[in-house]
Amino acid sequence: MRYFFLLAAALMFIGCSDKNIEFKGTVAGANYGKVIIANADKEIIYQADINGGKFSIKKQPLQAEGLYNISFLAGGNTSRRNDIYLEPGSSYTIETSVKEINDYPHITGTSKKQGQLSTYNDLLKAAKTDARKKVMSFDAEMRKLDNAVLTFEDRSKRIQQLRNQQLDANVVNMVDIFNALVKKYPEGELIPYLMLNTDYQRDPNGYYGAFKKLNDKPKNTEAGKLLEENLKQLTGLTTGAAAPPIEGTTADGKAIDLKALNKNVIIIDFWRALNSQSEGDHAKIITDLLPKYKDKSLEIVSISLDDDREKWLSYIKKSNMTWPQVSDLKGDNSANAANWGITKVPTYYILDGSGHIIKRCLDFYELQTALADYMAKH
Repeated sequence: MRYFFLLAAALMFIGCSDKNIEFKGTVAGANYGKVIIANADKEIIYQADINGGKFSIKKQPLQAEGLYNISFLAGGNTSRRNDIYLEPGSSYTIETSVKEINDYPHITGTSKKQGQLSTYNDLLKAAKTDARKKVMSFDAEMRKLDNAVLTFEDRSKRIQQLRNQQLDANVVNMVDIFNALVKKYPEGELIPYLMLNTDYQRDPNGYYGAFKKLNDKPKNTEAGKLLEENLKQLTGLTTGAAAPPIEGTTADGKAIDLKALNKNVIIIDFWRALNSQSEGDHAKIITDLLPKYKDKSLEIVSISLDDDREKWLSYIKKSNMTWPQVSDLKGDNSANAANWGITKVPTYYILDGSGHIIKRCLDFYELQTALADYMAKH
């Protein structure tokens, strides 16, 4: 996460110019309000009143080229902040509505990098719309089961099957989006930054394939170099590959040998003390997951990304985490985070008994689904 922050900060100050920029736009359905453009520190750089659904900011100097954010106060609502790329000498036409105030606005103009950003958001919006339609179609299929003549067991299996398909349908294929974006903008300097700010760890091979199609200029940006370094490392974490070593020790100073656990399936749990989602997941592990698979030769190994030994041990005791616990106590600088491609907690891996990867970078719901599927087949 820190990489993303530093990257964003670096982009904010990559160049200076005395060329002016200007904005005009509409907010349909808003008789009055404000449009605000701020920097990464939330300092307001430009603002304008919305009158009769329209606004404009006449030519203004731009101190630094880079990513800023734009938000709207309209219709009694404050919108979310969305990225906008400001380049010296550029003009921008911005269109949104009170109804869609939290969606990415339609932004056109003379900035090439903003063009990349707008196209990316258009592709993302279209993919999400398509995903919602597919999800709704599975809802309709489940409703049809109300009138179907099925046994309770068959009905339950069909519902679970449809729910799993629904979950898959709701996942936007980001690799497809970036392949389309790179095809249109092979010189797109902003694309590596956009990739870095998505969950590229889930499909590093797909992302790396899209990245390789870029020209040298975007590859050699700060974001491009960082992304390529990360992707090269992550491409080794594919299904069937040997999992990375686990750095650190247990509370009593012992290393973990996965093979010595003598289990058929091993769940690796990356977590942090005082993280509410981790806490909720651990409660479900104790009440749901462990009882369900108590006869299935399953083990869990929790790897903490904490840097405070007392907090780590206190949480383990309080939460009754009786399975193996490991940490190198280096927090964000943990070798485990880097080696396993972890950018958020909680995150889960499923390994076989020999320490080879079955599934990676899962949330808890995905873990439950993938584990049930694997156990049913083995």
